[in-house]
Amino acid sequence: MSFIKKVLNKYKLNLLIYIFIKEIEYILKSLDFPLFDIKKKKNKNYHLSISTPYVYMNLLKKVEDIGKKSIFIDFGCGNGRVLKFLNKKKTFDFYYGYELEKKIVKKSKKNLDHNVFIEEKNLEEFCDNDYIFDFIKYQKIEDIYLYFYNPFSIKIVIKILDKFKRFDKFHMFLLGFYTEDLKEIKTEEIKEIYNYFSETLTILKYEKRTN
Repeated sequence: MSFIKKVLNKYKLNLLIYIFIKEIEYILKSLDFPLFDIKKKKNKNYHLSISTPYVYMNLLKKVEDIGKKSIFIDFGCGNGRVLKFLNKKKTFDFYYGYELEKKIVKKSKKNLDHNVFIEEKNLEEFCDNDYIFDFIKYQKIEDIYLYFYNPFSIKIVIKILDKFKRFDKFHMFLLGFYTEDLKEIKTEEIKEIYNYFSETLTILKYEKRTN
């Protein structure tokens, strides 16, 4: 009871209701709820651009067997909501985000911790000599976790994943992708580990084959 009072005192009832409604809205959108899917019905390539719902962020922080040095990379990080949340929970050692919108990047870079980085970038231009690969090498990072929240086509995701295959292993979190899209990703080297909430969040693992 005292906990509830503290929450109400901190957020006030009206703000708490607003936060609750927004989180429900995020969840419905991520599940392609018809009410929010009008444009998508007309255009198959249309993808909603929304923040990651809290319920999914909570799942991301429950990753097991993280190595001594790890990095979480958010492709399409927006205002850094996921990066900041996971950093607060001390889930990984480093956090790196890519965002297309210059204004959002400029705003999100304010008050970032020393281990959180956000870069302005069009992911269609992601290439082999991207700075992130030097960063991983310099920091001697052992475990890599990639996060995609369906703001772009599956072809871009596959292109980015192919760049990371220089490493022996890495994990992927894919939220809001169609089953057909996931089939294009899965290979003998990329296998599914878990899926949550009617397969809206899928965790995959890449391991390089050895002869």
